Amino acid sequence: MRAVAPGRVVVGADFSEAMLRHARVKLAARAARGVGLLAADALALPFGDRTFACVTSAFLLRNLADLAAGLGEMRRVTMPGGLVAALEITRPGVRGWDAIFGVYFNRVVPLIGAAVAGDRAAYTYLPESVERFVAPPELARMMTRAGLRDVRYRRLGLGTIALHVGAA
Repeated sequence: MRAVAPGRVVVGADFSEAMLRHARVKLAARAARGVGLLAADALALPFGDRTFACVTSAFLLRNLADLAAGLGEMRRVTMPGGLVAALEITRPGVRGWDAIFGVYFNRVVPLIGAAVAGDRAAYTYLPESVERFVAPPELARMMTRAGLRDVRYRRLGLGTIALHVGAA
């Protein structure tokens, strides 16, 4: 968004201080300016109503203790006519491919995580969080119940990623 409209204010928020430190390093490496970062709880965002023209999340929603409340907060801080967009990993939902993805994601990814990152637990949690998360049609319904309009989603990455967008 900043490339299209350099004057826009961009705020990044995360519950994890470690993720914020990582973001600061990445922003510094890119000499990015005008991006504020702060620690925040997605279930109680520290912003006023109707603050942002666009609210985005990536791989956040499946980690929330209360998905409906998180969607409500995203809607609350979005200006009328603004957009809420969420990117999430999902099961492909295609017979055959779903089974292959399940074996890969539940068995191979934790092994790779252990070998490369030295953190099998994090890469075991990842597929578990996807397994218990709602399917894309249900997330679209929940976004509508949260007060978003014209909610739609598109599958990407061979159906393993879903991008949901709704208007405030």
